[in-house]
Amino acid sequence: MVGIVAYNLGWKIANVVKGITNRSILKTYQSERMRIAQDLIDFDHRFSRLFSGRPAKDVMDEEGISMEKFKEAFEKGNLFASGTGESRHLQGS
Repeated sequence: MVGIVAYNLGWKIANVVKGITNRSILKTYQSERMRIAQDLIDFDHRFSRLFSGRPAKDVMDEEGISMEKFKEAFEKGNLFASGTGESRHLQGS
């Protein structure tokens, strides 16, 4: 994820320095990153609840965490945290 953040900021700075883009593009960085940062915080909150929750006893146990739900959240989270997925994939994790 750090690589994507650096790339996003890097191309903007490079284009401003080269005179290709107006400096005002640098103002977009914060607003673009705020949504991603909030998505990551929300994901961390949901994911930590999966780790601290009680495992489901069986498929009828609606209060426990099913292994399927845990696995799905883990896979989605891995893509996002590694920088190979997007925050929109985290919805419903």
